[in-house]
Amino acid sequence: MNCLYARSNSKFHLVLSDDNCPDFFTSVNLDEISSVPYSPTAILEEDDWFSINLSKTENTAEVATEDKISDPLELLSRQINTTLPTLKADQYKGVKYFVFEPSGKKWFLLQKVLSGSKIYGKKILTVSDQPKLIEKPVIIINEEPDALYNYETNTLYFKKLEKLNSIFSNINSLYREATKEEMDTFFQMEIISVDQQFTTNKIGMLNRKNIALILETYNSYDADVKKELHSYIDNLNLPKNGDGKYIIDNDKNLKNFIYALQERYYTTLATHEKRLAQAFVTTS
Repeated sequence: MNCLYARSNSKFHLVLSDDNCPDFFTSVNLDEISSVPYSPTAILEEDDWFSINLSKTENTAEVATEDKISDPLELLSRQINTTLPTLKADQYKGVKYFVFEPSGKKWFLLQKVLSGSKIYGKKILTVSDQPKLIEKPVIIINEEPDALYNYETNTLYFKKLEKLNSIFSNINSLYREATKEEMDTFFQMEIISVDQQFTTNKIGMLNRKNIALILETYNSYDADVKKELHSYIDNLNLPKNGDGKYIIDNDKNLKNFIYALQERYYTTLATHEKRLAQAFVTTS
């Protein structure tokens, strides 16, 4: 049977079940989920999802409890066979997110409930052949969920990690931005020329994440590898100054240079088209 749950006041509640619960998030086919392992540098193709297995993250004995990623949906999976309290009318204002469990599937589909999704004190006219006026408060449920969760495997699927920060505590530990010292060190690379007006506080979040990833890797290369890498970058026609250094004067130029360091530009074998690798996953 279909079930819709809600997290309100730090507890899960039952909202709808059985025949009273329609199918939500019908745009998602759970049998054909296409996903790539999450990394801060990965870029999703259309219809793809990032995936992480929460049971395999750094939730080990060596990690302090306060630094572990919480998994409230694992808790819900253990509660669904118990009698959950029904969400009362005065508790809807406190709803943080909805969780839909489709019939016969061991999946949860999650939607974060933002303040803009809750409509109070307004008259709403339904659009249909027989329009109806709704004067009671409503909460909008989107067409696509913010996250998917397979509670058999504890695997979380999402498209924007930042949407889940308030649901899974410490999930932002999955990505790390470069420190001020690391960004300063990066800007001191001998092959780049950084405009004085483009200071480290103007570096965008994605570039800060990528700098944190590439800096240690680049510093680990020996002289021969760096020489090969510099030759590769030289063929990409990135803007240079009169001294042959790559110009970094805005966040876009910085992004292109970082992508070059990551060797994400390539030429197709058959058509010889120059492309950027959209899905970039680091391994260790």
